[in-house]
Amino acid sequence: YLIYLLAFAISKRSSMTADHEERSRYLVVLEEAAVIDLLAPAIEAACVPPVGSKKAQEEAENLEYEGLEVGGALWGGISKDRWSGRYVTNVRRATVSKQSRGTASSFSYSNAALNVKRQLFEALWPQLSLIGRFHTHPYMTTSRTQVSAQDLHHPSTADIRAFQDSKETRIELIVTVSKKQSKNDVLPGWIGFPETRGKLDPSCVLFGIADIAVWIRACVWEHDADGNFAMIKPHEVHLHCPAVTGLMLPTDEGLESFRRIGAGRLVRQDADDE
Repeated sequence: YLIYLLAFAISKRSSMTADHEERSRYLVVLEEAAVIDLLAPAIEAACVPPVGSKKAQEEAENLEYEGLEVGGALWGGISKDRWSGRYVTNVRRATVSKQSRGTASSFSYSNAALNVKRQLFEALWPQLSLIGRFHTHPYMTTSRTQVSAQDLHHPSTADIRAFQDSKETRIELIVTVSKKQSKNDVLPGWIGFPETRGKLDPSCVLFGIADIAVWIRACVWEHDADGNFAMIKPHEVHLHCPAVTGLMLPTDEGLESFRRIGAGRLVRQDADDE
């Protein structure tokens, strides 16, 4: 019976997600430890002015403090799934760069700091490879609706230029933080494409914490047929973040709820009823 159930689950998952897997060439899995590593410094730098900065303290008192950008490195592994043919990136940890420089609207990476951390991980945690970088977009004086309407959770022109110059960075996560309008203003899940009503953007998740709205966007860069280092389209990237979305996967019809059976296989909640 168990063998039959596993075979049924595999066949159902294949038929349900085939179309989505054709679109999403990259699966980025953000593990819970990495979510903690990202959110703690992102929200702190967005909400709390730095000690010793008189200007920032005055801005905070006048409710004009926008926040500071922070950033750092992503650690984990990248492989190609033999079943779906997609590249799978497991983001297991994230480290903040203390020697890099961030302002309210920019972040400059320190390559020297990155190299030091790379050597440290190679010596102590060789199972974790440097797989990319991250930085934040703080908009604490901007409403959630304004951030969405102006696509401020997307990479800026300066971000794109920095990504192109890096050459070896394959994954970039952008964590955007802003104020919510109300308590129930944000429901956790993937955001919709701005140009296509009802379609999901599988590369970005949105959720709320207290009075804060948070977007996490996964950007993937690769060399195209002409040898140019370019960002691939958002619908080709699927950001899987169970800590935020739970066992929910985007499909052409919207979001579907799944449960795990056997060796980590996913089936729809109503699979037994069909």
